[in-house]
Amino acid sequence: MKITAIAHSKHRNAFGLVGIEVDSNQKRAYVKMAKQWSRDKINTVPSEIAKLYREIKWSKTYIDQESGEHLIQDLRKSYNIPLKIITTQKKVKDPKGIEKITTMDKIEITQFMLTLMQNHQVKFPQNPSQIMAELEHQIAVYSEHKTEQGSIDYFAPGEEKDNLTKALLICCFAARKQLSLVPNDTVHVGGGIGNKVTQYNFRDMHESSTMQEFANL
Repeated sequence: MKITAIAHSKHRNAFGLVGIEVDSNQKRAYVKMAKQWSRDKINTVPSEIAKLYREIKWSKTYIDQESGEHLIQDLRKSYNIPLKIITTQKKVKDPKGIEKITTMDKIEITQFMLTLMQNHQVKFPQNPSQIMAELEHQIAVYSEHKTEQGSIDYFAPGEEKDNLTKALLICCFAARKQLSLVPNDTVHVGGGIGNKVTQYNFRDMHESSTMQEFANL
């Protein structure tokens, strides 16, 4: 099963897209694709995503609601890409009742992704491209912060981007049943890539000094 997610950075100055392929039998997620666009390229983002969609034909496309209504509607209406909308907001306002929005708990899914990585269930390309290296960097600096209200939130510090990390979090959320190590008879097992994964060279995320921040979440 191929899953792609689209998210924006905390400063809303960049969009990120991450694609994974899930092996339901081995309960692993292989990170196959990452793309990033600056905010000033917003007009080209829909057409580039549509081109990738036609070429790769992934199974499901998820998008962070805060990526913007313009981008969501452009992908849907202009390029006929079926989208599943995700939000981390506790209270979703949808006065027209048109959108079907799924709420994702950012704290829970961050901890879930960390568990997956500690269990060696998230694999990255052996020879990463520059954008894949950027994804790993974003994960490494993604950390816990206390808000002014005293609650806990997760994002990148300072001017660091976290759009690719957020997109990967959404991918993990979408594949949580297939990747969970807890037995679940209701989970549909299938659509995975099975033994085909052996033709690729994948590895765990590179260790780094900043990875400890992520490990301490």
